Amino acid sequence: MRELQKIDTVNGEGDINLWDDICIQQQKEDFSIIWHIYEEHVNGCVLIFVEQLKHHEKFAVFYLSDEGNELYNEIVEDNKGTRFSQKSIDDIITDYIVEHHVYSNARSYVNDRIRYYTS
Repeated sequence: MRELQKIDTVNGEGDINLWDDICIQQQKEDFSIIWHIYEEHVNGCVLIFVEQLKHHEKFAVFYLSDEGNELYNEIVEDNKGTRFSQKSIDDIITDYIVEHHVYSNARSYVNDRIRYYTS
């Protein structure tokens, strides 16, 4: 969130930062035609954070995700010791954090600027 607050809004709506703009769009459920650019920024910021996690921290978050939990159950059932590339694990973790934490928080985060644009 703090990294997104440092970035000026992509669509030039005035004195708001990218985090505020994401919150407004999530809360109004009215997404910009360039929403994919917002998603790229969010995913990029989260991926940088994920890449810095230690191995055991990554797997703790990985197994919280639905996809990670399903893959773990398949490995246990197959007992083949299937291995996944670090990239795919990082992507799964990033997707999980973005949806369950970033966008979830954006749907409920409020400040004066967000209140102004959502009222």
